[in-house]
Amino acid sequence: MTIKEFFVKFVLTKELFPKCIINIAASEVIERVKLSETPVSTATQISFECGIIELTSSIGVHIYYQLKNDTKMIPDLVPQRNSFMIMMQNAHRI
Repeated sequence: MTIKEFFVKFVLTKELFPKCIINIAASEVIERVKLSETPVSTATQISFECGIIELTSSIGVHIYYQLKNDTKMIPDLVPQRNSFMIMMQNAHRI
């Protein structure tokens, strides 16, 4: 089982721990994974396609998944008000 497969079975499909409550948006994907020997030690970045058994036995059992949201930011389509133009329009009204 790879680190990525573990994530899918643990968090997304809840095959490993059905009572686990971790909410992940469907648009979030794994950006990077790090492992460490202890919770407070410096973590080592690894490929999420690596085997979980080999990595946890050689690097550590604390797995940190960094997620990124895969949805594209939609720009604000509301036209912005130009304060200079507002001042010019107000000046012509006087």
